[in-house]
Amino acid sequence: MLAIETAFFCAELKEKDPCAVLPDSDPDSFEYIGKYFSKDMSNVFFKEKTVKGADAVTFEIFQADDHKGLYRARDKNSIYKIQRVSAPVFYEYKLENGEKE
Repeated sequence: MLAIETAFFCAELKEKDPCAVLPDSDPDSFEYIGKYFSKDMSNVFFKEKTVKGADAVTFEIFQADDHKGLYRARDKNSIYKIQRVSAPVFYEYKLENGEKE
């Protein structure tokens, strides 16, 4: 039996890299939670990057506007804003996080 040791982020065809390894991911607890977002028991991922400081247990997406490329999420530590900043050939996004109000 083949054991899966990591999870992958696989982008849409309009993205530049079709699949990327999610570092330090746990495939046993891995779940997709929304466009570009996934998490496991310990980590939250935006596309192929780990969201530093994010709490996987309380992380949730509360706004998603695919048309505008704007996503907002929160956890017990912070609020996160993800905004599409350009789309010449491939979409690029900027991730900001700040203190809860």
